[in-house]
Amino acid sequence: MGSSFYRNVLCTQGGDSLSSQTSYLLLPKKVTLEVKCSNLKCGYKLSILLTEETTFPGISAHCRKCDALLILDEIKNVEPFRSTSVESKSQLRQLTPHGEAKSQSLETDEPMVGQDHLVSDSDWELVSGGNKIFTGFVNRLTPLFVLTQIIGGLGEKECQLSDVVNKWMESSQLIREHLQETEDKIGLKRGERLSDGFPAFSGNDIGGPMKIFLRNALGTDGHHMLENRGWLFKLGIVERLSPTTLRLSDMAEGILALPNLKSTLFDQEPRLEGQYPPMAVFISQDVAIQFVEIIKQLMVDEFQWILEILSHVNIASQEVGSWNSNNYANTVVASSVAGHPNMRWIHHDNVTPLYQMYLDKGYRFSKDKKRKPEKRVKDPNLFAQDRLLNHVNSTLGGLLSRLKELGLIYPVRMGREKNFIITDFGQEVLSRYSKMQQS
Repeated sequence: MGSSFYRNVLCTQGGDSLSSQTSYLLLPKKVTLEVKCSNLKCGYKLSILLTEETTFPGISAHCRKCDALLILDEIKNVEPFRSTSVESKSQLRQLTPHGEAKSQSLETDEPMVGQDHLVSDSDWELVSGGNKIFTGFVNRLTPLFVLTQIIGGLGEKECQLSDVVNKWMESSQLIREHLQETEDKIGLKRGERLSDGFPAFSGNDIGGPMKIFLRNALGTDGHHMLENRGWLFKLGIVERLSPTTLRLSDMAEGILALPNLKSTLFDQEPRLEGQYPPMAVFISQDVAIQFVEIIKQLMVDEFQWILEILSHVNIASQEVGSWNSNNYANTVVASSVAGHPNMRWIHHDNVTPLYQMYLDKGYRFSKDKKRKPEKRVKDPNLFAQDRLLNHVNSTLGGLLSRLKELGLIYPVRMGREKNFIITDFGQEVLSRYSKMQQS
């Protein structure tokens, strides 16, 4: 759907009055295709939901049950559809047909800037899970857990940072080379390779991907650690004793209880999911369940987001064959612009919506005379939308990579786009934890 999503407008039922009518977000037209098996004894049926300007799903012309041809049975529900009504009309942010967002206030024509147009807690679209989730830089879990096990293998008390870094770089290079050999034989493309998560190292210079990994994992340049930086510190797995010494905390017990991941990656043959493109899963299902349990204990928001995205992929897999992840960020942005930011997309101060933060920055950049004319922001609202869209897409991309790593979903090519289908194992995980949530 891409940027065309922004061409949709906020409209009202029965007229143009924002003050007297309930407002809705008008989304594209939709049509449902009812498909059935040509073999009357089979009884297989499938509903395919399509929306305008989206890619047609890559569905086989043959029945999944008996391999007979599928035939079109009925076309229905050709209509524009609307989202949840916008309750806080005084805080409404309207999208114009050309994608230029502008602030609307019922009391004044002045644009609402800064803290003046923050929505109240009661107006937020509260969802299960908050903003304590991994960034897009964490696109694999296994490297973080391997590093944790390496630290555990260096002793129960304090470890020298230099020993940790040297052991990690050596292990990362060996694991990478082994995984690449297997991945090359299978013919895996970039983005489907677990080896991408293990940065290469040669010589004494810590640079490139290795530098980025160490900064994100331990908050270090390889020589000194900063306080409260790096995911292993943020999750409470590792404690910083000094700029050059560290130790594991009790929070690392779940990771240390895993099988030796380095040995597992060398000894275990991957299982394949999907065909176009193929995806190799090096983490067994039993260990993947342990991974999910660890995330559930350490990052409940991340765990809730896993279930949410698995749910999206599952529904789309059943109804239209695959899930188009490109629409997710568009929905998040539209909700934020309409004054209903999802709690997952709130700044780490737990108060300011990310859209609000980017909007404030856009206004500052638009008034900054020191900035070059070509870098000066002309439309703060459009600037905020683009920034939020990029942030959500990047963060979602990291999660989708982690879900593929555990074998919960697999990719499928749909023209130029890559959609996702839930695996049987992914359905089992979703069903298992959804029932636990409800009980």
